[in-house]
Amino acid sequence: MKKYTKNSSLFSKLSGLTGQWLVIQNSLHTITLWIASIVFLIVCSLLIYSLVRFRRKSADEPEPDQSFHGNTALEVIWTIIPVGILATLLVLTYQTLNE
Repeated sequence: MKKYTKNSSLFSKLSGLTGQWLVIQNSLHTITLWIASIVFLIVCSLLIYSLVRFRRKSADEPEPDQSFHGNTALEVIWTIIPVGILATLLVLTYQTLNE
């Protein structure tokens, strides 16, 4: 069985990438993985918090009032942040592909 060194990895053999391209693509994937991991942890944390904080304590408690309106500032923020993340990934990917 042939052992692959750092310069001749199995990934570079399969993808056809060598040298600097392999390093650039690897760094882009690493950045994307970190961003996705952070977003995943934030979303899961908020979901668990919401499930625990707003669970119904007993069947005797009345339902909460459903006549509330949204928070426009919060909705704008949670729309702008994902757009910013996607725009950053778009720029990084475009720069990587054009090098």
